[in-house]
Amino acid sequence: RMQWANDTLTIGQTWQKWGYLPTYSNILLGVNMLTAFQRGSRQPQIMWDHKINKNFNFSVGAISPTNSLGTAGGAQRVNSFTLSPYPFFEGEFSYTSDACGKIGPWQMLMSLSGFYGWDRQTYATASVTSTACPSCLPTVRTPIRYEDELETAWGAAFKGFVPIIPERKGDKGGALSLSGMVFMSQNPSWYLPSTFSLGAYNTGTSTNPSYKYPKVYGGWGQLTYWFTNNLFISGWYGYMQYDMSTRYRYQTASNGQWTNNNNIQSETNYIVNLSYDVNPAMRLGVEWDYIKTKYANYGTPIPTTPSSLPLTGFYADRSGSMNAFRIGAWYFF
Repeated sequence: RMQWANDTLTIGQTWQKWGYLPTYSNILLGVNMLTAFQRGSRQPQIMWDHKINKNFNFSVGAISPTNSLGTAGGAQRVNSFTLSPYPFFEGEFSYTSDACGKIGPWQMLMSLSGFYGWDRQTYATASVTSTACPSCLPTVRTPIRYEDELETAWGAAFKGFVPIIPERKGDKGGALSLSGMVFMSQNPSWYLPSTFSLGAYNTGTSTNPSYKYPKVYGGWGQLTYWFTNNLFISGWYGYMQYDMSTRYRYQTASNGQWTNNNNIQSETNYIVNLSYDVNPAMRLGVEWDYIKTKYANYGTPIPTTPSSLPLTGFYADRSGSMNAFRIGAWYFF
């Protein structure tokens, strides 16, 4: 990282600009559960940040859309983003001010950020083998022919922090803050893990493909109130949803079972966290999480007659929920 009076050039792996607002950091215990709501990730990048004046800043740069470091499989891990000849381009424009006061290190912030990139989808247009007649030997072999399409990926996010009731002379007792982010994206690549990212699906034929990407949108919000300078409570809400087509949700295999029914269509998360700073180096916290997930379709059908096709009978539920209770401690070196 190279810094000047109004400019910073960063080359390496660090936090992405798009959708990253860590007001929950060192407060919430279930941070790993927030990936679906754009909690941020660390990506290889080249990023230029410029300070226009005291209040306005912008950033532009190139960022890797793949998990190129610390990934199982190493150099063998190849996906459609790896095959693309271009990186993702990312940018952010932000406004920040201390006119409304501060709470800890945070002051008023409003930001608009986004990315744009491409991936390369490949598909085969010829069979591996073919025969002129059943008795013909040897088998006539046809070379596999591949074609590809360069598809776009994009995302946009608006995020902000508002000190509704700022701290007074360094005492956060009675302070209240609101922070959050809303986003919309198409083909978000590594920004969402494989659990949530559906990727492209072919709606045409092998010789005339028509790739479609379901758009994903959502966001989160967090309210934090300080009872005293050392005791505070946070309420967190997040929601995300894929805009799936009916054809995708009801796609079936040859045995009559749905092939995409386990893919996540939407997720909702509620979190309540109570934190206490024992001293400047030690923080304790207790937390309750409620997560509700909706899937693309019902569970695998249970046939009334094993040999019946298509399968008929009872179906599992299309949604699920989970409660989690956590207790934790932080030590700040």
